[in-house]
Amino acid sequence: MSKRVEIQKTIENVLENSCLNRVQIRKTVTFQIITKNQISVKVDLHGLNLEETKDIIQRLFATKKLHITEIEIVHGYKRGTVLKDYIEKDFKHSRLDKGRNRICNEGATKLYLKPWSEVLKQENKPKIKFRKSDNKPNSHIEQSEEAVVNDALFQLAMIKEKVKEARISGEITHEAYDNILNQEQLEYIKPLLEISLTKEEFLFRILNLYVYQDTMYVDVGFNKMQLTEVTKLVNKLLSLQSENQIIMMLRHKNKRDGVIKDYIKNTFNDEMLFEMKINEDNTLTTIKKK
Repeated sequence: MSKRVEIQKTIENVLENSCLNRVQIRKTVTFQIITKNQISVKVDLHGLNLEETKDIIQRLFATKKLHITEIEIVHGYKRGTVLKDYIEKDFKHSRLDKGRNRICNEGATKLYLKPWSEVLKQENKPKIKFRKSDNKPNSHIEQSEEAVVNDALFQLAMIKEKVKEARISGEITHEAYDNILNQEQLEYIKPLLEISLTKEEFLFRILNLYVYQDTMYVDVGFNKMQLTEVTKLVNKLLSLQSENQIIMMLRHKNKRDGVIKDYIKNTFNDEMLFEMKINEDNTLTTIKKK
């Protein structure tokens, strides 16, 4: 069975108990294969009422059998805006990526879907604890560093999930990722967009990125990296332009990466080499850039 035939049968099964029969499903719902595991769906709602529209869209959003990343909904406008208003104003779903919705034209709207893995992470997002300032009991509530770190880890995981699925190679830049990340996410990784990290460096080396008390922290992993790659990445991070003080937390294994530890010791003076913690298996070095 070909991939297209398999997807067509799955769509028919998903909509089997809807208002459409199999012939109507094939006419109303068409698709394109974007990648091996992703499809784009187009739904023509002409001739359907509001309740039928709700049912079909909810079924497509709710299914886990199809890896749908976007749905273009053709609702028309000459016979009224009831369907258009529902889709653009009233429709809600946990998979709906609100930051990327856009109107194709007056008669169609394209909706983008979050992957189920992202939805599950959102549902299991750690609860952020807040504490009041010790010095000013009546001052505004601020987050503890632990809460900031956890929140940043979650945000970074969400961004990396989108980057992994994007059919883009090369460097992490505004131009490359403007179409897959919303403005809040782009703002979050803005410092890294300025130094041309490769996609691989971003996905597998940047472990966390956050700002706490006017200091930007960048957590970096060097596991299984060659010294030339390490020095290149460190130099990129040192070139970060920020209004905040920058602290880099460099992590690497002891057994394989003794040469990296020596490089760090020999490269950074006492003023920059803030701290080096060594346990049985790993070394964590903290570098401060004023």
